[in-house]
Amino acid sequence: MKSIPKRRGTVLTMLAASSFALIGCGSATATHGATIRPPTVGVVTGVASPCTGLLPPAPGRVVTVVLRRLSQAIPTVLRQTVKGNFVYRFGVLPATYSVTSDQSYVPVRYVIVHLGKVAKADLHPGCSPPPPCSASSGFELSLATNQSGQSSPVTAAEWFSTHGGVPGIPRRGWHQASRTDQTAQVFSGHVILHVIKNIDGTWQVDSGMRCN
Repeated sequence: MKSIPKRRGTVLTMLAASSFALIGCGSATATHGATIRPPTVGVVTGVASPCTGLLPPAPGRVVTVVLRRLSQAIPTVLRQTVKGNFVYRFGVLPATYSVTSDQSYVPVRYVIVHLGKVAKADLHPGCSPPPPCSASSGFELSLATNQSGQSSPVTAAEWFSTHGGVPGIPRRGWHQASRTDQTAQVFSGHVILHVIKNIDGTWQVDSGMRCN
């Protein structure tokens, strides 16, 4: 009987190929033919409510959410505009972030993002409802009046109380009741002012009323 020669070179080649196949890609795992890769980012999400006072959000109302990465010499800033259910979602690298929105009196939230994890931060503005008006006396102003545009609706009301030439306007205690991209409503005591946004981004009072 003849002995079968050993094919040593073939066996070594097969073993080497098997070893290479086992090494493969260390960052992925094959399961039932599908490749599952580990997450590369974490998620920051939440609800960014609009400032509307007692009124429901107007159709098409949007809120801009601002996310800043803090663990850098120059912070990375991301922005996202949301509407409808006002849910925002950022996929970002692990780090510490601050998140807020463009609505009034929204506190800055701080989150730590971990790889593959979800950090939640809801953003609710501190808007206040205006006083109820059973009867009122109103006034309107000409926008040609020499008003100085201010940085916010509240500061516009404070400026107007001193320089607007309308008697009986409180100088302090102003709160924002509602705000859109172009208008806002502020109040102090029983006085409610309507404020508009100028082309240059500043704010000025254009009308108001006193609630009895």
